[in-house]
Amino acid sequence: MVLIGVFFIFAVLGRGDSLIFLQATASVRLPYDHPVGATFYRLPVLDEKLGIPPQEKLTFHILRSVAFPKKSNSGRGLFIVDEHTGSLMLSPHRKHSISEYKGSTFALDIVAASSKKAADDTRATIVIEITEDNSTLPDCRPREELCFSSSEIHYQIPETTHKDSNLGTLKPIPYSKLCPESNVKYRILSDDKFLMISDNEKLKTRKEFDFEETDYHEWNISCEVHSRNGNGTFYAKLSVYVLDADDNPPYIQNSTITLYELDVSEILPGRPLPVQLTVLDRDSPSINVITVTKIDPLNLFLLRDTVVFHGIHGVHMLVSTALVAKPQFQFPDTTYNVSIIFNDTSLVRKKENGVVIFHVQISNSSLEATETIFIPDEYQVVANVFRHSARHTRIIQPMEVKPHKGYFFRLVRDANQAPPENRIFGVTPKTGVVYIMDEVALSRSATKLFRLELTWRNKDVTDRQCIVLIRVLDSGELSSGCGIEIGHQFSTCAVHGTAEECSTSCGRGANGGFCQWRSHSSSPLLVVDYATCSPHLQTCPDRICDELEEMDPYLCPQDCARNVQGEAIPNRNGRGVGKSAAPCTCGGANFCTCARGFEPSHLVSRSQTKSKKEAPNIKSQPLNLSEDWSGCGTQCITMIVIVSLIVSGLVVVAGILTYRRWTAHPKDEELPSVRTPLNSSTYLVARATTDYPLQPSIVKEAKLEFPRDQLTLEETLGEEGSSASEKRDLVSELNLLKEISHPNVIRLLGATTDDNGQLYIIMEYAEHGSLVTYLRNLKTCQSEVNLLELIAFALQIAKGMDYLASMKVVHRDLAARNVLVASGKILKISDFGLSRDVYEGDTYLKMSKVCYKSKVPVKWMALESLENQLYTTKSDVWSFGILLWEIITVGGCPYPGIPTERLFQLLKDAYRMPRPDNCPLQLYEIMKACWLDKPNERPQFKELVQKIELVLEDISHSQATLNVQHRGKKLKSRDEGSVLQQLTSFPKLSIQQLGPYENQHLLSSTEFSV
Repeated sequence: MVLIGVFFIFAVLGRGDSLIFLQATASVRLPYDHPVGATFYRLPVLDEKLGIPPQEKLTFHILRSVAFPKKSNSGRGLFIVDEHTGSLMLSPHRKHSISEYKGSTFALDIVAASSKKAADDTRATIVIEITEDNSTLPDCRPREELCFSSSEIHYQIPETTHKDSNLGTLKPIPYSKLCPESNVKYRILSDDKFLMISDNEKLKTRKEFDFEETDYHEWNISCEVHSRNGNGTFYAKLSVYVLDADDNPPYIQNSTITLYELDVSEILPGRPLPVQLTVLDRDSPSINVITVTKIDPLNLFLLRDTVVFHGIHGVHMLVSTALVAKPQFQFPDTTYNVSIIFNDTSLVRKKENGVVIFHVQISNSSLEATETIFIPDEYQVVANVFRHSARHTRIIQPMEVKPHKGYFFRLVRDANQAPPENRIFGVTPKTGVVYIMDEVALSRSATKLFRLELTWRNKDVTDRQCIVLIRVLDSGELSSGCGIEIGHQFSTCAVHGTAEECSTSCGRGANGGFCQWRSHSSSPLLVVDYATCSPHLQTCPDRICDELEEMDPYLCPQDCARNVQGEAIPNRNGRGVGKSAAPCTCGGANFCTCARGFEPSHLVSRSQTKSKKEAPNIKSQPLNLSEDWSGCGTQCITMIVIVSLIVSGLVVVAGILTYRRWTAHPKDEELPSVRTPLNSSTYLVARATTDYPLQPSIVKEAKLEFPRDQLTLEETLGEEGSSASEKRDLVSELNLLKEISHPNVIRLLGATTDDNGQLYIIMEYAEHGSLVTYLRNLKTCQSEVNLLELIAFALQIAKGMDYLASMKVVHRDLAARNVLVASGKILKISDFGLSRDVYEGDTYLKMSKVCYKSKVPVKWMALESLENQLYTTKSDVWSFGILLWEIITVGGCPYPGIPTERLFQLLKDAYRMPRPDNCPLQLYEIMKACWLDKPNERPQFKELVQKIELVLEDISHSQATLNVQHRGKKLKSRDEGSVLQQLTSFPKLSIQQLGPYENQHLLSSTEFSV
């Protein structure tokens, strides 16, 4: 079984681009007298992108054959595979039995290649065991061989695989022929919502798999054998590895805008524009092909190389680029427009919109121009629409225009098109929204690309125009339920009150025909992002009754209705739902009700999820007491008053408890005593209690020995009385320090003993004390804190930890309190009292005799350290993420307001600290990467160094002032020329070359004192 597992991992990682074996590894038991030329195993193949058997012809061949144990006769040519069907059989060239191979095992590497694409192939490994069974005296008693070829069965299934797909037969072919009278019956014992077993014992899919939900499934299968020789039941484990496919379109982040308006004064030649050009994709980079292009008629800009990050928000991929003005940039006119297009070209589900477009509109305010932003006859915009979309589906609004600005838009009809096709699309005359006017003509048209000429003018400007290219996407099966026929009227999406009803219903203005559900967790508060059903979540509801929605009042009553009732308040202009504490439905064009008669479903189907994620989530806004409360009924107002009283009472109680705890335990803030698996009394002492001499070998090294008579002691710190174990910890720290030399790690300069055997350690001096104290003083004394300086602090620590990791040292207590600030703002990682060399073991088990009462740095510890007492470099990475949070909050205490007794369970439940106010997004993504559950998924310190350097470079080059508010103190970033060099470059010193007598300015016999 070990051999099978190794081959399976290789096959998954080395799968082809398009073809896939359903079983990349399989084991077969073969009786030694199996008939020559008779099939004993078939290799099913799927098209990975389409999830169906490949349409083109395939060619199968055996790449190699390996025998175990090795014999002089390796069995070469013993097996053959039908090159057309993939059936395995014994070679007909061997006329006699294979009895000489009884007890042997063969591993066959088999390749399937497409006849059209020779490079597009896939491989499988079949392990064949030659058994003692024979057809002359068959053993047909109930036994496992009659049911399964192996007790563990592995499948790899693309998430594009359709339901009711045939995965093959569970019953082994050789033994069904050996004992044809034996009757077997299979049953899936556990949850079978994905798989089923048909009457003819074939394994089939019941529904589609979703890689984004989980990439691994496991079931137990029973097999009942009934024969003349008795009955029996046997079991096997079935594992399914779900393979990712590019079935999710890219989408924009929350609060990201796609239209930027810049003045030419904000553009510097050779520098990136201050715009965020970033998209997310739920699919992994290995199967995604996202192209980034620009529409730049005068070629004034360059696109910076695209950057791809993986693991964002757990499974997401982030694609980012930057628009850079050319060094010879000269603005040609009063206005200009550039579009940046992200296109997922490998999207397998063509009904999804795989295009995200950002528009950058540039104007020259110095010329006081009043004309529109587009270049005549040059500008183009691209939009997608599904062929079976509903009437009045919104396609694109090339420029954002308010109705009162006096513009007039119109579409120029194409004289080459017949009357039905040239009237498919319309435009709103005041704001220029292009929409579907004749959905029946669009559904019957065979045209896949429409070219529209949009022109406009206002009272001060002559005619302007742009070209609108509309790509029509065929969504596959025509949904007859949407009724795209002459005379049919779509109902409004707003009438539906549940997620299931909404996402399976057709509605007016819906791209693709189907409505979309906007979910919201149940809450007693009035919010703007209430739950409702909409045809287009980007614009409905958005609390604006725009021109298209005015034209068709059934399109979005949530924005336009004049009568709003229930647990909601209307907008300030009296039209539409402003805020609601319950899901909202609209029974007509002018009437909406928000009530808790129904709850939106949280378990939605795969198709519903994909339709929703194209829409950005609208952030909740605080309750505005100046809003019109006339629409809030008695029940609504009573509920709000009760909730307010409850919240006030909780705040008072929490304040009293906090004060009592603070007065009773004023010093327990940073290192709390908390009961976790780490300090449970069930654990024993791991460290030996045998005493050993306290005079360490470190002092005996002449290079580090410092004469006691030349050492002057000044102020004495501490209370003495250390225990023998504490002294051993100190010696352990010294043995680590004497091997370490890095500018960002505290240096050991020497050591000495007096006549009484007292040990004195001479360490490098850090004049500013600990980093946490330095940051808090910085926040108190200065009105502005340099963001670049804070990020440079993080970079120094990452470099120091990268060095320690390369030295196989685990710190185990990395925190701002254990980092010192030396002269020149050079940071020094210190306090190695908990550190251990990982050469002593891959992980270090730290336990204490008084586990129950010992204090541990819970807020800085990784999950595996709290739960299983495992300490590795990856647990230091977790602590570095907490330290990064401390730095960016200028000395804040981690997990504010969360009792340490609850922290462990919260972390187990996937809670992580939220993004600090105005913390750069790149830094917060680094923090979250450090806090991943699985240690192996966290980045190495070397990667952290590279990522932080990129953040420093981006911020220092942007020349944008970043103001971060920290309790009234402003965090400011400014471009100071060589600031990166000042903050991140250090003198190159080597401790191996610095003895107490070799560098007098570091350690002088006459001036140095402790």
